[in-house]
Amino acid sequence: MAQRTITLSRRQYRLICDALVNAVNMKQQLLAIVDDGTEHSKDASYNALTTLQVIEKQLWEGTGLRDK
Repeated sequence: MAQRTITLSRRQYRLICDALVNAVNMKQQLLAIVDDGTEHSKDASYNALTTLQVIEKQLWEGTGLRDK
């Protein structure tokens, strides 16, 4: 595999780091999701989905692949 050097702005670097932190922190939300229909489980599902959307946006903006 060929090595490539890329240059990131501080903002891009911060967005990518924030996406990683959010992904790691989302673990607790994913562990709280069970298929029992309780309010706690519904909240965890919603929070996990919201966090995934934030991570996706941070990665798209951080890599410059797509403006959203």
